[in-house]
Amino acid sequence: MTKKHYKAIQWCFANDIFVSPMPRKSGIYIEIKEKNKKIISPNHYGQKELQNKIWELYLYLYLKYNHE
Repeated sequence: MTKKHYKAIQWCFANDIFVSPMPRKSGIYIEIKEKNKKIISPNHYGQKELQNKIWELYLYLYLKYNHE
């Protein structure tokens, strides 16, 4: 991952935004907890793509709120 990804994850943690895997019988989904709101991904992911998707979401959320 890039320095920007690490900056994004630090910013998200500091602002109470967390992205985490949610194992289910049908696969692994992603849950985004943002202050008092929870969002669960409509898609499930395999182990290989899961980590990349989580990093991608942290960067997306960082850029969304910081307009870079």
